[in-house]
Amino acid sequence: MLSVNFVVLTIFGCGLVMWLTKIIPFILLKYLKLSKVSLNI
Repeated sequence: MLSVNFVVLTIFGCGLVMWLTKIIPFILLKYLKLSKVSLNI
């Protein structure tokens, strides 16, 4: 039987991964300059 601690950590870990995959592209776009060609698409 799984412990409550493992279940909570698993849910927290999945939420963290989902949050990071949604935020990282915006962080990369902020620090990396896009060329005008890619912005016109």
